[in-house]
Amino acid sequence: MHVYAISDADTTLAVLDPAGDWYCNDDGMSLNPIVTIARPLSGNYNIWLGVRHSARLEQAKLYISEIDPR
Repeated sequence: MHVYAISDADTTLAVLDPAGDWYCNDDGMSLNPIVTIARPLSGNYNIWLGVRHSARLEQAKLYISEIDPR
């Protein structure tokens, strides 16, 4: 499972899986983050998407896919 964001801003990503494990990334795809979970568990995931070095809100799109976008 690949969780990633596309934005013109420098974004960060944190994912908490159902087992309580954290996955974080900052610049996995240039300034865009990507988290890859090889064997995702069934259940609820908590996802946080943030912006680095900006005091204002920025536009971003969040994607979840089985296909690696790189």
